[in-house]
Amino acid sequence: MDAVGGTFVVTAKKGKSLDYREVAEVLAKKQKPKWLEVSVVGEVARDKEQLALKAAATGDRFLLSAEPPPKEALEGKKGSPFEKLEAALKAGKKVVAVSGTVQEGKEEKGKPRPPFTLRVTGFETAEE
Repeated sequence: MDAVGGTFVVTAKKGKSLDYREVAEVLAKKQKPKWLEVSVVGEVARDKEQLALKAAATGDRFLLSAEPPPKEALEGKKGSPFEKLEAALKAGKKVVAVSGTVQEGKEEKGKPRPPFTLRVTGFETAEE
């Protein structure tokens, strides 16, 4: 934990994955986090008119949002991370991981669970 910034960093063991919902639940018992930022390794593709990320380890789908994340999550970063991600994809780069703040869709009875939304704060491309 970063005592000054109040940041918790939880990392999965090599070859394993974490369920961010479980981490959030544990943190919420003692803390009241403003947001939860996760890094998801997976494949980015266009899903209809929106960019989507499919997590390699779990198969979870995340819709990537152009909506800016909380201001505190972008401290020191210039420009929109989402726009930079789109530019990298247009340049033919392969995006292998995306970081962002999580927004869960609201569940409705009788309908499939909506995908999670990530408000992009950063990304990684493959070394080619």
